[in-house]
Amino acid sequence: MKATRLLLLCHGPTASQREGRLARAADLPLGTAPPTWRAAGTLLCAPEPRAQASAAGLGQAEQCEALRDVNLGEWAGRRLSTLEQHQPAALGQWLVEPAFTPPGGESLLQLGERLGAWLATLGPGSYTAVTHPAVIRALLISALALPPACFNRLDVAPWAALQLSRHGHWRLRLEG
Repeated sequence: MKATRLLLLCHGPTASQREGRLARAADLPLGTAPPTWRAAGTLLCAPEPRAQASAAGLGQAEQCEALRDVNLGEWAGRRLSTLEQHQPAALGQWLVEPAFTPPGGESLLQLGERLGAWLATLGPGSYTAVTHPAVIRALLISALALPPACFNRLDVAPWAALQLSRHGHWRLRLEG
């Protein structure tokens, strides 16, 4: 049986991240992808502009709806400090309860289910996916069968790269 290799690349930093805001759909990365990035196999990209712009230097990317960022609903673009001041209980729930859904948004459990279903469809071969920190965290949790409560214990920095491979079961590969 041939292996499946999935290289996950996180989009570049955005103004929203630097301002302490939750992501907005129209956010763009600040800068270009690092020269160390190399796509392997099929190049996939989340539909948001920040992911598409980050993938631009890697070749022709196929837009993949499954890789879209978590839907934050009414919280999109809001400063975390504002949520902490005006909705502290809701923000606290979101940070510790994967089943909590922001108003009009998607819970982290729903995100994980969506991405777990997508992972199951990947056939043998090599893929490179340019996407978002939340998506990479959810894919890692799904692939390694980690408890969903681990979501906010994982940090994915802008321009981060992470490789998963499956030959029977998923494995995390860290390179030095």
